[in-house]
Amino acid sequence: MQKHLGKILEKAVRESGFPISKLAIRINYTRQHMYNLFQQEKVDLMLLVEIGKIIHHDFSEEVKELGKYNKHETGLSVADPGPGYEVLESKYIELLEEYNRLLKEYNDLLKKKKS
Repeated sequence: MQKHLGKILEKAVRESGFPISKLAIRINYTRQHMYNLFQQEKVDLMLLVEIGKIIHHDFSEEVKELGKYNKHETGLSVADPGPGYEVLESKYIELLEEYNRLLKEYNDLLKKKKS
């Protein structure tokens, strides 16, 4: 029996508590398009993966094809952030450290100016 992916998607989104309008914005859809997705029996598996990452939900439990698709087609699991994540994380940390250094420098200058 074919599962109704739209209903599975709707249930997960509603249970997550993530606002539908914000989710729609994150995936470049309109709010109405989200409601239309909930009515569709078939939903693109990559879209399910993308939404799952946003709402922190692993759809592979409800949609067995997704588990096979993830492992065989992409080599990634839903929880896997993907290649390059470490590089981005490292760059982010570098930027935060630079920001903190500049902030400290700025505060030191303000203190000197007040003295």
